[in-house]
Amino acid sequence: YKRLEPVINFGALYRLVAPYHNSSAALQYVSEDKKKAVLFAYNLNVQAGDVFPPLKLEGLDATKKYALKEINVDDENQGAFKNSGKIYSGDFLMKVDIQWYLQGSLKSTVLEIKAVE
Repeated sequence: YKRLEPVINFGALYRLVAPYHNSSAALQYVSEDKKKAVLFAYNLNVQAGDVFPPLKLEGLDATKKYALKEINVDDENQGAFKNSGKIYSGDFLMKVDIQWYLQGSLKSTVLEIKAVE
C-alpha cells in the first residue's frame, strides 16, 4: 500500500464503470505527473446473461508507454488479467478498449500501471 499511497491519496480519480446499472465497477487513480496509475476492477453479484462494459482508461499521457501488471495475485495462482506485464502506449489504452477480464461473482483485481522510460 505504501508504494501506491501517493497515487491513491493525491492522484486524479476516474470512475470508469459505475456499479449502478452494471454487475461490475472500475475506478482508476492517476498521479499528477501521469507516470503511475492504479486500476481497481470489481465483479459484484454476476448473473447469467450479464454483459460487461470494456475498460477505456483515462488521464494517461498519450505519448508515454505503460507497463500493466496485476498486483493482487497469489503466488500459486495466475492472475485474471492475461496481458499482465505487457506494454502499451497511453494513446492505445485511452482509445482502445480493454475487454472485461474478471469471471464470476465477487471477484476483484488491481492493476498497477507504470510509465516505462
